Amino acid sequence: MEFSGKKQKNMSTKKVVIRKVALLLSKKTVAQKFQFARGVVIAMAGNANFPAPLPALSVITTDANNLETAYIAAQTRAHGTAAQKAAMVKVLQLSLQALAHYVELIANADPNNAEAIITSAGMTAKKATVHAPRILHVVASAKGEVTLTCPVTKNATYKWEVATGDPTIEANWKLLDEVRQSKFVQAGLISGTLYHFREWTIGVKGIGPVSQVVSTTVL
Repeated sequence: MEFSGKKQKNMSTKKVVIRKVALLLSKKTVAQKFQFARGVVIAMAGNANFPAPLPALSVITTDANNLETAYIAAQTRAHGTAAQKAAMVKVLQLSLQALAHYVELIANADPNNAEAIITSAGMTAKKATVHAPRILHVVASAKGEVTLTCPVTKNATYKWEVATGDPTIEANWKLLDEVRQSKFVQAGLISGTLYHFREWTIGVKGIGPVSQVVSTTVL
């Protein structure tokens, strides 16, 4: 059963342009890694593009400081210092990769300015790639409730979002949840209200293209 007896409306079937972050960590020395991390913190601190960095910039600073401390200790070649340095490298790299995913989400929500947003974070943008839009489906599962489904991506996290205002205005989009399933049920919706839905997929290679926006009035 579709909402209001009508088919869901797909807002767009245009190709989707995706920009991803190139951290280039494998090409950096250990010292360059923690220096790069500090540069990112400086670039993102107070940057209006990134109201709530995840992980927090304080985490990146701590990880960079810990790596520098381990790096200095390793110069003594004392027992265990090399292993500690390697462990701190991994911690910082994981934090930076998570932060890069956050930057990608923000950037790709504004395709026309995606590259500028990424570079404003002190990061490098990869060459743009073009994808067919992911098809999102919505059906009624109960009054005031929707069931959303999207194509399955192996080992992915699905980021589900909703808007009740103009879906072309990014500020109108709100996070519903991030889950590991390609099927998502949202209850507690207001009957007679027009809702817009979209989905982002976060896989092992980072953020994927956003789904088509689907709109429907809830029973």
